[in-house]
Amino acid sequence: MEKELPMEAYFLGPKAEQGKTLSEIINYILQDYLHWRRNYFPEDQQILDRAQRRRHEPWFDILSNNLDVILSRLKADFPFYSPRYMAHMLSENVMPGIVGYFAGMLYNPNNVTPEAAPITVKLELEVGKMIASMIGYDANRSWSHITSGGTVANLEALWAARQNQLNGLAFGHVAKKYGIDVQIPMANGQPANIVGLSREELIGLKPDVLVRLPEMIGNAIKSQEIDCSVHQLMSEAKYGDFSITKHGLNYVYDSLGIEPKILVSEAAHYSIRKIINLLGLGEKNVICVPTTNQFRMDIRAVKKILTDLKGDQVITALIGITGTTETGAVDPLHEILEVKREYESERNRSFWLHVDAAWGGYMKTMDTDNTQVLSDEVKRSIGAIHHADSVTIDPHKLGYIPYPAGIISFKDKFSALHSHQTAPYITLDSEIPNPLDISDLDNSMGPYIVEGSKPGASAAATWLTHRSIPLSPEGHGMIISQTIENARLFYDEIMEINRENIQDEGHPLILEPVNTPDTNVVCFFFKIKGTSRLDQHNHLNSEIYKSYTLQDGAPFAHMPYTQNYFISHTQFFPSQYPYSSVESILAKIQTTVEDYDRNGLFVLRSVIMNPWIRPAREKGFDYLQDALNNIQSTALKVYAKMELDIDAVMK
Repeated sequence: MEKELPMEAYFLGPKAEQGKTLSEIINYILQDYLHWRRNYFPEDQQILDRAQRRRHEPWFDILSNNLDVILSRLKADFPFYSPRYMAHMLSENVMPGIVGYFAGMLYNPNNVTPEAAPITVKLELEVGKMIASMIGYDANRSWSHITSGGTVANLEALWAARQNQLNGLAFGHVAKKYGIDVQIPMANGQPANIVGLSREELIGLKPDVLVRLPEMIGNAIKSQEIDCSVHQLMSEAKYGDFSITKHGLNYVYDSLGIEPKILVSEAAHYSIRKIINLLGLGEKNVICVPTTNQFRMDIRAVKKILTDLKGDQVITALIGITGTTETGAVDPLHEILEVKREYESERNRSFWLHVDAAWGGYMKTMDTDNTQVLSDEVKRSIGAIHHADSVTIDPHKLGYIPYPAGIISFKDKFSALHSHQTAPYITLDSEIPNPLDISDLDNSMGPYIVEGSKPGASAAATWLTHRSIPLSPEGHGMIISQTIENARLFYDEIMEINRENIQDEGHPLILEPVNTPDTNVVCFFFKIKGTSRLDQHNHLNSEIYKSYTLQDGAPFAHMPYTQNYFISHTQFFPSQYPYSSVESILAKIQTTVEDYDRNGLFVLRSVIMNPWIRPAREKGFDYLQDALNNIQSTALKVYAKMELDIDAVMK
């Protein structure tokens, strides 16, 4: 059945071709909901009689008029559904996501607890298992839940990394105090008694050992008949001398004399710095790893950073990225894992590995063994994601599901134990709960997560989407494969124009790609022949960009109906990307380090995720080729104006 269902059936259509079907489904949901309300205690008397309802008509006129205002204003929004929109990480939503959200929204459940959302909490946890299985985790051992987006998902991952890193010290202390014999593997794989390990060895334990220490200690108490309750021991570990929860960062890190470090590529999303601030780790403790000319994390740089670490510096987490926001680049996770294993073997230290796959996580639905649209390097990286301790994925990006819907997935559900809070009015069955009983992770999430109130509608939308469009190569993988194929075709068109521009001596511009796309984000810029001045190149590309977006200003000053296409832009600055990271790009302009330091580099950017590009091409219209022809025509007009302005100044 999956193979017979055309991908186009999943979406409304750029001209609302399936509008009748969507209208029927929406009306079906609404009527079903109204029926539910009418039939709850049908013997209850109606509160609003007909006479009262007639008196409400003037107010409904006000509501209708204000609704018309909103609907009119929304017409000035970007047409994300159109294949002409190639700007940001936004596109057509799948119909299951739309109708699922609408259905959930009517019931308005709050997924903080089953007491406020008995159905959609279960749906959310089922979604978590779907995503965990897609990643390659053991769905029963792992734990995943929906967040408002990638920022909160990354926050929870780094929060877990920070808190669990000191589990070795905390539980080593209580094991020594109570004479508990616990054999554990060190980071280098050698077995040891936790009591005999040094401070450095305890901090450097592998995350999969650190998160399970509470369980190991709890089992040892039972088997060794230790005169101490599990609750007492867990409380001492959680709130003892090594407890960030109790004492705060400064006290604990200063008393230990250590500096926590977070490694992430210089191409990381800006949310990482926000998270570091929120967690109190300090931006000075973020080590930005240089990137290659493909904007992937430079493995040689990672090795050097690890080698050069001082004795008091410890890696709390390394963040790999599967699809950077600016260029869609995929860090080589398989190589990062190899470096991590070498570090564990040689230095007897480990660290938390988090993968920010907010953008590219759904590539796991592709048949990576047989696809031709991904490079071998990217295939190997995607194949290594399941080794990470945690993964962020955004259904509201390449899941094509309405906002808000991010997901954090932990390889081991014990990773969440550190964050548990008691809330007697929604979670407790007893005054003193068993601290090792995480069975409620299979029934709720509120006590373990950052957010409190959260929309059950997001869970309904994501569940219905992934049940209706399977997370498989024949289902969702078809969408992802086609978008990446389209991005490669877009890149190939850029290269064809590039060759034509170079050969045409009378053409004043050359269209240049920034890099070969790993995913479906393509960056490019126009180079002016005969000049190496970055301010001129930047001005040209900046003016081109202004022709392909809705300008700020008075409402309705610039409506989308006059826009042929939409693209976005980004800028490379020395503060984020040192000259060495963009040297191969700047070499095309033959500019200098000093010029880059002064001006940075402005480039154009297209996210090729619209599902209608290929069907349109099969019908005879190539949006990709037409967009580039249109952009090049605009570039020539902008350049001609620049020449006129220069001539006017010279005169």
